Amino acid sequence: WNSVFDFILSGYLDEVKLRAEFESRDPDRVPDHLVCFPLVVNYKFRHLSDDAFLINAEKTLRYAEEGLYSIYDYLQIAVFYFYFSDKGLISLDYERILISLRKGLGKAAQRGEIDDDKYRNLMHFQRDNPVAEEFKQEISMVHINIIRQQKQSIMRRINGHIREGEIDEITKLFQEHQADNNLLPAAHMEDMCQMITEAPNRSISQLAVIFEERYNAGLCQLLTDDAEPLQILDSHLDMLLLITAKGVRQFVLREFSKAIKEGIIGVNHAKKHPLKSRRSTLGTVAPGETQEE
Repeated sequence: WNSVFDFILSGYLDEVKLRAEFESRDPDRVPDHLVCFPLVVNYKFRHLSDDAFLINAEKTLRYAEEGLYSIYDYLQIAVFYFYFSDKGLISLDYERILISLRKGLGKAAQRGEIDDDKYRNLMHFQRDNPVAEEFKQEISMVHINIIRQQKQSIMRRINGHIREGEIDEITKLFQEHQADNNLLPAAHMEDMCQMITEAPNRSISQLAVIFEERYNAGLCQLLTDDAEPLQILDSHLDMLLLITAKGVRQFVLREFSKAIKEGIIGVNHAKKHPLKSRRSTLGTVAPGETQEE
């Protein structure tokens, strides 16, 4: 039991962790936070008695603040609790609700659990409440940051291959993540620029080919978040070209610089002219709706 072991070492007992470990070892017991959640975050909250509603609403928000729910559940909790606040069913205002949900969202994010299907569903539907829409963007950034933390290890591998001139490995990793909108933004650009400064010519030449292919017309629509790191690379290459004498080194740097500049043009054009997609204003059943509606 990790929680007990930590308690022996530190004298601090993490009750949330202990409760989660206990529940994970008892398959016949449904955790309380999973019992109360669907009772109130559901249009059928109308079926509860006054006492049952208040008890379960208080427990659900407390569990949410403890970070026990999936990061994607926090938007639906916000939507319902804003509705409860608007209708006078709870005494909390939006600010107090958001304080609890943001605290819990931060704790839930530490588990590093992501689900692309849930994320796409979360982002696809637009809520009528503008505060809920703003909170949705906060959840989106949490999802993206978790992914980018995971991508950082890939970029560290790429940097190592750049420095060593291992062009087959560089090509393989970039091909595996060719349409990955989170790869380049996850990079520590100072490290990558340093690797490019130190890299042999064969790495620079191969990067020019890779980046030229990466930003073809079709892929730019998928890589709009690459704009900022590309600008950093562009500035670094301009600086290197100023201090590099004519020769093969300058030649391959110019090829790489050309590919980067074309990439910047491509992704900026894609940002200004995104592919149009239909958006629905309906999502999961909202607090003011019934399934029949």
